[in-house]
Amino acid sequence: MTEDKESKTRKSKESIQKSVQQIAARAESRKQAGRDEFHADWQASLELLLLMVEDHLIDHPGQLEPMQISGREEWGFYVDVLEKLDLPPDTCALFITPSAFKDMPLPAPEEWEDAGFMAWQRDSCSVLITRCKDRTVIMQATLPGIESVGIDIFDDGAHIADYSYNSIDECLEDLSRIVWIYFKPDENWTDERIARYTENWFAKSMFTFGMEDVPFHTEYSYSHNPELINLSPMESVFKLLKTTIPKRYDSVDEFIEFANDLNRDWDLGDPMVTRKGIFENNEAQCRALMDRITLEIDQLLDILDSVEGVDLRFRRADNPDYDRTFSEAARAIYEAITFRPCPGSLRAE
Repeated sequence: MTEDKESKTRKSKESIQKSVQQIAARAESRKQAGRDEFHADWQASLELLLLMVEDHLIDHPGQLEPMQISGREEWGFYVDVLEKLDLPPDTCALFITPSAFKDMPLPAPEEWEDAGFMAWQRDSCSVLITRCKDRTVIMQATLPGIESVGIDIFDDGAHIADYSYNSIDECLEDLSRIVWIYFKPDENWTDERIARYTENWFAKSMFTFGMEDVPFHTEYSYSHNPELINLSPMESVFKLLKTTIPKRYDSVDEFIEFANDLNRDWDLGDPMVTRKGIFENNEAQCRALMDRITLEIDQLLDILDSVEGVDLRFRRADNPDYDRTFSEAARAIYEAITFRPCPGSLRAE
């Protein structure tokens, strides 16, 4: 390990230790102020859980991030929760699976384990939601909890509210409503907030294939209300596509694999795309990659055209601005995915 890496690791450990001490001190201060000891300690334990993945959560505001997913059943349930949960743009949210709980057992009274109360003994999931960089208020949805399915709200060490449900489905149907009661942003929706909220919705909808079913406050969406950030309907739609399509792929290799799979499955007759070919500007391979981007844009425009409130009347063959904007967006997406300039000979067709 280099000296620079050692220094960063040491500083990270020191920062975590300091944060842990601050959480413990806060819990003690809350109890001295008259808070119930169990509730003060419980919120502290939730803060510690969030601290473990704080940097990752802050890097993904307004998104539900999973802590370890093991097996098809946990994955399917995560997708179900993801589809039903509408998060405000300044929240951090953590999805904790039974397998994650099992791999990080937390200290608990022996009688809890004997009674089967521990989360990993009950195949329980938890969703923790708080404001990013501010854990004063924490929401915990337990699916199921010790006695039932429910949502608990902790504020500065006090248990201020709880909601009980007859089933997990009933809880999930109500979860977004409760989230917006406690974490709705103030009325100052900046351009950044509007963009993050809109793009998180669209990315999630593409991932879950549930655009019509995903709960969403359209009044804060620039795709539904382009005037919110001073855009035209066409500008807003292509901004959405340029921002979200590259994020669907973790690397250029993943997109190349997608393009090649599509070529094989649909028998398109395109050349196989390789990283070497793209980085050496092989014209045929670059064209094949651009064709896949063009196809993806077209497919997503078809989907958006069916979404109530999104105006795609500009999408006409006789609209030269549409053709130009489409080509510019395709080139921008190509460059965002490959991290290199798009060859000048390429245009979306």
